[in-house]
Amino acid sequence: MATIGVINGTNLRVYASGNAIAYATSCTLSMSKDFNETLHKDNAVTASGWRTIQTEGQQKTATINVEGLYNDDGANNTPAELFDIFDDNTLIEWKLSTEVTGDEYYSGSGYITSLEFTGQVEENATFSATIDVSGTVTKATN
Repeated sequence: MATIGVINGTNLRVYASGNAIAYATSCTLSMSKDFNETLHKDNAVTASGWRTIQTEGQQKTATINVEGLYNDDGANNTPAELFDIFDDNTLIEWKLSTEVTGDEYYSGSGYITSLEFTGQVEENATFSATIDVSGTVTKATN
Protein backbone atom coordinates (compact mmCIF):
# COMPACT_ATOMS: atom_id res chain seq x y z
CA MET A 1 0.00 0.00 0.00
CA ALA A 2 1.36 3.44 -0.93
CA THR A 3 2.66 5.71 1.79
CA ILE A 4 -0.02 8.08 3.12
CA GLY A 5 1.13 11.60 4.00
CA VAL A 6 4.69 12.83 4.18
CA ILE A 7 7.32 10.20 3.46
CA ASN A 8 9.76 9.62 6.29
CA GLY A 9 13.23 10.49 4.97
CA THR A 10 14.65 7.34 6.57
CA ASN A 11 12.65 5.28 4.08
CA LEU A 12 13.98 7.09 0.99
CA ARG A 13 17.17 5.32 -0.16
CA VAL A 14 19.57 5.30 -3.07
CA TYR A 15 20.05 1.92 -4.71
CA ALA A 16 23.03 1.19 -6.95
CA SER A 17 22.93 -1.90 -9.15
CA GLY A 18 19.89 -3.16 -7.23
CA ASN A 19 21.26 -2.81 -3.70
CA ALA A 20 20.85 -0.01 -1.15
CA ILE A 21 23.97 2.02 -0.47
CA ALA A 22 25.12 0.80 2.95
CA TYR A 23 24.84 3.01 6.05
CA ALA A 24 23.47 6.01 4.14
CA THR A 25 22.37 8.97 6.26
CA SER A 26 21.05 11.28 3.52
CA CYS A 27 20.33 11.30 -0.19
CA THR A 28 19.42 13.89 -2.79
CA LEU A 29 18.26 13.78 -6.40
CA SER A 30 18.95 17.14 -8.07
CA MET A 31 17.61 17.90 -11.55
CA SER A 32 17.96 21.04 -13.64
CA LYS A 33 17.29 22.39 -17.12
CA ASP A 34 19.24 24.88 -19.18
CA PHE A 35 17.09 27.15 -21.31
CA ASN A 36 18.24 29.34 -24.17
CA GLU A 37 17.82 33.04 -23.53
CA THR A 38 16.12 35.03 -26.25
CA LEU A 39 17.77 38.28 -25.33
CA HIS A 40 18.24 40.72 -28.19
CA LYS A 41 18.40 44.46 -28.71
CA ASP A 42 14.88 44.73 -30.15
CA ASN A 43 13.24 42.90 -27.23
CA ALA A 44 10.99 45.27 -25.30
CA VAL A 45 11.33 43.08 -22.21
CA THR A 46 15.08 43.79 -22.10
CA ALA A 47 14.46 47.40 -21.08
CA SER A 48 12.50 46.21 -18.03
CA GLY A 49 15.38 44.04 -16.85
CA TRP A 50 13.51 40.73 -17.32
CA ARG A 51 14.87 38.03 -19.58
CA THR A 52 12.90 35.74 -21.85
CA ILE A 53 13.68 32.10 -22.57
CA GLN A 54 12.68 29.47 -25.07
CA THR A 55 11.96 25.89 -24.12
CA GLU A 56 13.15 24.31 -27.37
CA GLY A 57 16.63 22.84 -27.23
CA GLN A 58 16.77 22.62 -23.47
CA GLN A 59 19.30 20.34 -21.84
CA LYS A 60 18.36 18.46 -18.67
CA THR A 61 20.91 17.23 -16.15
CA ALA A 62 20.67 15.30 -12.90
CA THR A 63 22.90 14.19 -10.06
CA ILE A 64 22.41 11.86 -7.10
CA ASN A 65 24.22 12.67 -3.86
CA VAL A 66 24.42 10.24 -0.99
CA GLU A 67 26.17 10.57 2.36
CA GLY A 68 26.69 7.91 4.97
CA LEU A 69 28.70 6.42 7.78
CA TYR A 70 31.96 4.82 6.68
CA ASN A 71 31.54 1.14 7.47
CA ASP A 72 33.02 -1.72 5.48
CA ASP A 73 30.80 -4.45 6.92
CA GLY A 74 27.68 -3.43 5.00
CA ALA A 75 26.07 -6.07 2.83
CA ASN A 76 26.34 -4.04 -0.39
CA ASN A 77 27.75 -0.83 -1.80
CA THR A 78 30.19 -0.11 1.01
CA PRO A 79 32.69 2.74 0.59
CA ALA A 80 35.29 0.25 -0.69
CA GLU A 81 32.84 -1.07 -3.30
CA LEU A 82 31.86 2.48 -4.27
CA PHE A 83 35.57 3.18 -4.81
CA ASP A 84 35.84 0.21 -7.18
CA ILE A 85 32.82 1.48 -9.15
CA PHE A 86 34.39 4.96 -9.26
CA ASP A 87 37.87 3.72 -10.17
CA ASP A 88 36.66 1.38 -12.93
CA ASN A 89 34.33 3.99 -14.51
CA THR A 90 31.48 1.52 -14.16
CA LEU A 91 28.07 2.61 -15.41
CA ILE A 92 25.58 1.81 -12.65
CA GLU A 93 21.82 1.60 -12.58
CA TRP A 94 20.47 3.75 -9.75
CA LYS A 95 17.09 4.16 -8.10
CA LEU A 96 15.76 6.61 -5.50
CA SER A 97 12.95 4.77 -3.76
CA THR A 98 11.14 3.90 -0.55
CA GLU A 99 10.55 0.37 -1.91
CA VAL A 100 6.96 0.65 -0.62
CA THR A 101 4.40 -0.84 -3.01
CA GLY A 102 2.43 1.98 -4.62
CA ASP A 103 5.06 4.69 -3.97
CA GLU A 104 6.67 6.38 -6.94
CA TYR A 105 10.40 6.08 -7.53
CA TYR A 106 12.96 7.65 -9.85
CA SER A 107 15.65 5.73 -11.71
CA GLY A 108 18.31 5.91 -14.38
CA SER A 109 21.96 5.17 -14.95
CA GLY A 110 25.14 7.11 -14.33
CA TYR A 111 28.71 7.25 -13.13
CA ILE A 112 30.18 8.04 -9.73
CA THR A 113 32.04 11.28 -10.45
CA SER A 114 32.88 12.28 -6.89
CA LEU A 115 33.73 10.20 -3.85
CA GLU A 116 34.89 11.55 -0.48
CA PHE A 117 35.94 9.83 2.73
CA THR A 118 36.08 11.96 5.89
CA GLY A 119 37.40 11.23 9.37
CA GLN A 120 37.47 13.79 12.17
CA VAL A 121 38.80 13.35 15.68
CA GLU A 122 36.34 11.48 17.92
CA GLU A 123 33.55 11.56 15.31
CA ASN A 124 32.10 8.92 13.03
CA ALA A 125 33.98 8.52 9.76
CA THR A 126 31.73 9.38 6.81
CA PHE A 127 31.61 9.14 3.04
CA SER A 128 29.82 11.00 0.28
CA ALA A 129 29.33 10.09 -3.35
CA THR A 130 27.93 11.88 -6.38
CA ILE A 131 26.43 10.04 -9.33
CA ASP A 132 26.15 12.07 -12.54
CA VAL A 133 23.17 10.79 -14.49
CA SER A 134 23.87 9.63 -18.03
CA GLY A 135 20.66 9.58 -20.06
CA THR A 136 17.15 10.12 -18.79
CA VAL A 137 15.57 10.09 -15.34
CA THR A 138 12.40 8.00 -15.33
CA LYS A 139 9.50 7.91 -12.85
CA ALA A 140 7.58 4.71 -12.11
CA THR A 141 5.58 3.07 -9.32
CA ASN A 142 6.76 0.25 -7.04
